[in-house]
Amino acid sequence: DMSEVPLSELEKRYIVRGIENNFREDGRSCRDMRHIAVTTGVISNTSGSSRIQMGGTDVIVGVKAEIGEPISTSPDRGIVKFSVDWYLSFFVCFIYFITCMRDLQ
Repeated sequence: DMSEVPLSELEKRYIVRGIENNFREDGRSCRDMRHIAVTTGVISNTSGSSRIQMGGTDVIVGVKAEIGEPISTSPDRGIVKFSVDWYLSFFVCFIYFITCMRDLQ
């Protein structure tokens, strides 16, 4: 949970100054948004899938759903089985790893 990652005073000042000066580290203003691209149906052997790209982040999610036969002890109740698989780009995993390593020091 990134909300509990402690920031140094220098990091806090850097963020506040960026907001005050309407400037982000990547050159965008505070009101500029990254382009977001969403593509659906990217994995053919799933019940549903999508790919979301934003900046350097690339997420692919596939969902499979299956209706099963009721079990004999509850014949009036059906069963729904589902699974979710996801892929997160290397860049995001790398940033998360670096953040975790910093916290361990």
